[in-house]
Amino acid sequence: MGLFGGRGKKSLASKALQFISNNPDKVNNGIAKAGDFANKRTHGKYSRHITGAQTKAADALTKINRKNGGHGRNEDDPSFGPRS
Repeated sequence: MGLFGGRGKKSLASKALQFISNNPDKVNNGIAKAGDFANKRTHGKYSRHITGAQTKAADALTKINRKNGGHGRNEDDPSFGPRS
């Protein structure tokens, strides 16, 4: 039994995907908070890279939600995506 597959029990990966599908707002908020924390700790030195990582993570969240029948990313929602 490993992290990503097991016998009879849900794997960690499937639990993570289920959480992402059920709570996209919480996951996106976590992405934004993590990026803000990293920006603050580096005093903005790596802001461009952190923002890019936030964008890619938000896009991956969208892709997962669309694949699993979720609503995906709402581009019009200002709280979605990286914070400036």
